[in-house]
Amino acid sequence: MENKTYEIYYGWKIPFISLDCVILGALAIASAIIKQWAGFQEILIGICGVVFILAALAVLIYYFYSRISKMPVLIIGDDRVKMHAPLKGGYSDVEFEDVDDFELFSLNGNKMIAIKYNPAGYRKLMDKSNGANQALVKFNTNKIGAAGNLNASNLTMTSTDICELLKERLNNYQKLHNA
Repeated sequence: MENKTYEIYYGWKIPFISLDCVILGALAIASAIIKQWAGFQEILIGICGVVFILAALAVLIYYFYSRISKMPVLIIGDDRVKMHAPLKGGYSDVEFEDVDDFELFSLNGNKMIAIKYNPAGYRKLMDKSNGANQALVKFNTNKIGAAGNLNASNLTMTSTDICELLKERLNNYQKLHNA
């Protein structure tokens, strides 16, 4: 069994999508200025333009920060996958001992990988989650049939390859620990 850890980063599409948002925001602000902020609609369009620009700049700053500091989005090891959680300021671990399967699916055109937990892993996930996270896990389970998922769009590896790699690592882990 190979002992390689895979690090997967954000892809090159993120800055272009963010720049599109900056352009769209600038056009909205220009439209509101041309109409001299005459009414509620123009003010709302201008505010939306500012929000678009600020959000796009925040995404660009985070993207370049993660690239410069070489911070991967996913780290796939022999016994777990680590997913970067920006709001936590670190990584969330999904241990293969808690997982039955990984499954590729699409939600609103966004490629995702469902994490199908085994019963013991699901209990462990629920025990370590607060009330809000438990509600999200239940919502996820009802919506996609899996307690967790990871975003596999706009990364340096295709979503299909990531899913196949996860399944391979999971199978290797299960063979090693169930033998």
